[in-house]
Amino acid sequence: AGGGTAIGQLSGTHRTHLQYVHPKPNPKIVQALKSNAKDTPDTLIINVRDPIDRFVSAFRWKLLRTCAPNDTRQKTKRGGAHMVDTLCEVSPEQNQILRETYEGNPSIMGEALCDDFKGREKALVDARTITHSTKLIEWLDLLIIKDNSVNLPSLLSSNLSASSIGISDFMALPLEMQLGSEKSLFEQHLKHLAHTLIHKKYGKDAMEKIMTQLEPSQRNVKRKLKLKVNGNERARHSVSTYTNETPPVLTPLGECCLARYFEDDYRLIQSMLVTPSPEETTLSWENGYGDKKAEKKIIHPLENVHPILHKACSWGEESQQELCRSDLLSILKRRAHYLDRSVGSCSDLVSKTKYSR
Repeated sequence: AGGGTAIGQLSGTHRTHLQYVHPKPNPKIVQALKSNAKDTPDTLIINVRDPIDRFVSAFRWKLLRTCAPNDTRQKTKRGGAHMVDTLCEVSPEQNQILRETYEGNPSIMGEALCDDFKGREKALVDARTITHSTKLIEWLDLLIIKDNSVNLPSLLSSNLSASSIGISDFMALPLEMQLGSEKSLFEQHLKHLAHTLIHKKYGKDAMEKIMTQLEPSQRNVKRKLKLKVNGNERARHSVSTYTNETPPVLTPLGECCLARYFEDDYRLIQSMLVTPSPEETTLSWENGYGDKKAEKKIIHPLENVHPILHKACSWGEESQQELCRSDLLSILKRRAHYLDRSVGSCSDLVSKTKYSR
């Protein structure tokens, strides 16, 4: 969730020209960013969601789109993403993976991804077919220096400053439901992001005038982003809009295995909040990140990342920056305990922990 809403509001409502890439990275755009080509977009915006939440949503979306053996919907070879109430995609292979191997349950696939699961190699291949669950480290691969790499692109030179690449701004757009909250701050993030982008392009005075003029039209754009499904207004490209089924609850084991499968994604999110150093593995709140005394150790960040990643929440007013950081921290706090490998395997961790649902 979030991608369609973001592109619709930012492009359609707020007069910002965006190149939308979904559900996998576009090699041509990546290469253009690496080469600092002329007319390449200078701002990179990434939708950041809890990796496990993203996986579960993607699994359910793939399951919904794939024709079941007794499916009554019109069958197509591909497509129909915005008409899944009437169309389904014929794929015996996907049906085998989703409904037979993993019984339509993302938790079962999650458990199969555990390090000590005998069938893990097959599960790793199967997980790659869940396209909308593309890892964050794959999206931002161009900003990560690989260990023992040969012929690193110039973009990843260790002494490269953030200003010397084709990207002048890197912005995280979090989608997170914090514990105890009734809804996410995603819409609020979107509004502030639009302000920031228009301010950057047109200046403060023009931004205030544009936003005042466009405020009434935002509701119309939101309506255009919806379509009729069984006589009801429902948002596009979201499982919850096409089914009233309760999302499956992940088992603690499945959740732990998925957390470790996406461990580098969580570490990358941590890297957005801290400038890592060999001696420092806690959140650093220096350089505009707040009081140094407020340090909190969450997880080890990825160390070999481009410095521009640390600008993830350095957009908008200070209050908005704090909300952005708060959402990213919430993602880390919810899953961090699964990444403590000192307790052993996920089976060991789950057996030693009492869970309540």
